[in-house]
Amino acid sequence: MEEIVAGLWRIPLAAGSVNVYLWQGGDGLTLVDCGYAGSGQHILRLLSQAGHTAQDVRCIVITHGDFDHVGGLATLRAATGAAVLAHSQEVAFIEGQRRRPWGPTPAGQLLAWADRLLTSAGLSRIEAACVDRPLTDGEVLDGGWQVVHTPGHTPGHIALYHPHWQVLIAGDLLSQRRGRPLGPVPAYAVDMRQAAASVRRLAALEPRILCFGHRRPLTVGQPQALYDLARQLEERYGSDSRP
Repeated sequence: MEEIVAGLWRIPLAAGSVNVYLWQGGDGLTLVDCGYAGSGQHILRLLSQAGHTAQDVRCIVITHGDFDHVGGLATLRAATGAAVLAHSQEVAFIEGQRRRPWGPTPAGQLLAWADRLLTSAGLSRIEAACVDRPLTDGEVLDGGWQVVHTPGHTPGHIALYHPHWQVLIAGDLLSQRRGRPLGPVPAYAVDMRQAAASVRRLAALEPRILCFGHRRPLTVGQPQALYDLARQLEERYGSDSRP
């Protein structure tokens, strides 16, 4: 596990291709996302090696319901007894009631077709798990983390922001390459106009450290970098007044 700031750790999984985050709050430990299917036991072993028990995990927050972020959720929920929190618009995807929508691009439609094929064949990569409580925009969680609704990659995607540390856990709305922040991959995004508006909203927070669902965290030298990204996305996909 890699400490980012005091009380916040990154847990890279699958050779670093996907990230889980862990923070220490007043009520215990909170996990953010759960990695691919089969990641649950690996996460529990890492927690044990760090001196924690499964019961120390009191809460699991899901940024969005994609298979690489909820694959280990059922295992972790059963082992820890932790409450599972996610935005209300992601609950149906996490609980297996609906498949997540895909974007209108040819690549997005191909992914939608593949998703339907896997589901009809009983080969879904997600083991459904119950969400105990839906999250709302602006809610403050244990440890001072603020919930920010950031639709675009998925309808109920959220980011988490800590104003004291100026740390942003951005899920899959943001990524980075060679030290520069990037927006979501269009093929996986349900609405790139919404994504552009969400990036602008995150830019207004002026975070100092960006933590992503994939790739290593990035320390932002200038807040202008996210504003520039938002402008580029708006120029390409249009602006949307909704967050």
